[in-house]
Amino acid sequence: MPNPRLKLKQFIKQWITTKEAEELYVQLLGAKTKLLGAEHPDTLRSMDNLAQTFSVQVRVTEAEEIQEQVLKIEKKVPGAEHPDSLGSMHNLAWTYYKRCRYQESEEWNMKTLETRTRVLGSEHPDTLMSMHNLA
Repeated sequence: MPNPRLKLKQFIKQWITTKEAEELYVQLLGAKTKLLGAEHPDTLRSMDNLAQTFSVQVRVTEAEEIQEQVLKIEKKVPGAEHPDSLGSMHNLAWTYYKRCRYQESEEWNMKTLETRTRVLGSEHPDTLMSMHNLA
């Protein structure tokens, strides 16, 4: 039988860890934006990491806003079919799912799968992950 105290302890530890991670990602994002610019791939990765941290903290509205910004920029800068853009599409689809926006999640997962299959091939690990998400 699961120990409720252990689960609470694990939850608190994860919360503290993600709160610390959030603070670090905010600092890192500020520095990268200043040094590299808002559209640099490293800056976009930091934005995405911050969004993932918000998602873990169940702050999915904030995560979604950041992920949509990242994807908008990535479609212009490296291009819509670049692996980074495809990863951002995957993350946004997952966030839509967490927000119970199932139709949008499915649409983004389908777009991601179709593009990954065409660009990376049907046996690439990222393509297989997209297939898994639609199963």
